Amino acid sequence: MDRAWLLHLMRENKYLLLLLSLLLLAVVDPLVERTSLPILILNLLLCVVVAAAVYALSQQRRPFLGTLVLGGMALGGIWASYFTEGAAADIHYYAVVIRFLAYVTFLILVVVLILRDVLQNGEVTANRLYGSICVYLLLGVVWATVYALIAFSQPGSFTIAQSYLPLEDHAGLGYHRFSIFLYHSYVTLTTLGYGDVSPVSEVARTFSWLEAVVGQLYLAVLIARLVGLYIIHHERQ
Repeated sequence: MDRAWLLHLMRENKYLLLLLSLLLLAVVDPLVERTSLPILILNLLLCVVVAAAVYALSQQRRPFLGTLVLGGMALGGIWASYFTEGAAADIHYYAVVIRFLAYVTFLILVVVLILRDVLQNGEVTANRLYGSICVYLLLGVVWATVYALIAFSQPGSFTIAQSYLPLEDHAGLGYHRFSIFLYHSYVTLTTLGYGDVSPVSEVARTFSWLEAVVGQLYLAVLIARLVGLYIIHHERQ
């Protein structure tokens, strides 16, 4: 009975685990930057996000297969870049690029599927609210990954405060910690703009203003939609 109740609770709150994993990534990753295994811990946190996202969409049969395949590719990219760290510079470079691209593709699919589920007709439940928050946080992770890819493939695309140490410096390919770009992403998404991390290249600046616009539009559309659904549901009662 207890097991059945737990399974039912997990199904009814399928986005809660994903929400917790995203909060874990945002909070824990910056705290471990001075440890001896920052890259390994980051990879593990990213894997937790992938697993939670796949589980959240497991009740949708066809979308689940797509997320499972892309999730597997994202995991493969994460660990390929990790285990090629000591390899030749070219091999490691392409492994990191593939890692970023696979993860972004996976996250975009997850955002689209959750958004479709959240905005459909029906009662505004706690799970739907969890899902809407997940989409907002996932948008930040998507852009953070894009920023990391831009900074890695085009060094000098961002001006970053000197107090932020590089993630690593493999064969002269030094690139900054993912937490820095996650920070910049959420600062941009919420239009705070502290200025300690600033886009310099055209590509970086374009993605930065696009994120700011998307963040504001998402909040406006989401609030309007959820309020509308809430009113419709209570009028029918």
